[in-house]
Amino acid sequence: MDLACENQVQLFATSYAEYVRDTLNSTNLQEKLGDNAQTSMLFEAVNAFNDQAVLYDGKRAKLFNKQTQNVLKMRRMNDQMLQLEKCFIYAPGLPGRPANRHLLFAPSVLDSYSGSVWHL
Repeated sequence: MDLACENQVQLFATSYAEYVRDTLNSTNLQEKLGDNAQTSMLFEAVNAFNDQAVLYDGKRAKLFNKQTQNVLKMRRMNDQMLQLEKCFIYAPGLPGRPANRHLLFAPSVLDSYSGSVWHL
């Protein structure tokens, strides 16, 4: 599979941002981390990531909808999207599961059917 040569890589920054935001909102993070943990900066960063992802996907959609497509700009946007995907890959693997490397989308520790939320 050669994603970098596709006209448009079928990955979207908003998918990642929404997943992170929804997971963070549905997880009782404060309880898991303890009373002394400050999570406000984490929530701010996730909201900023979501805002930037929406802007990025909007620019990308405009570029790919134009009649006269600039191949180099399209390639750059695809490369940026692949780099975003790589940000969520942890090369050594998850603790106790070295074969699973994706930080967001990995099977649960308890079964291989359901996903696990940040493996907390």
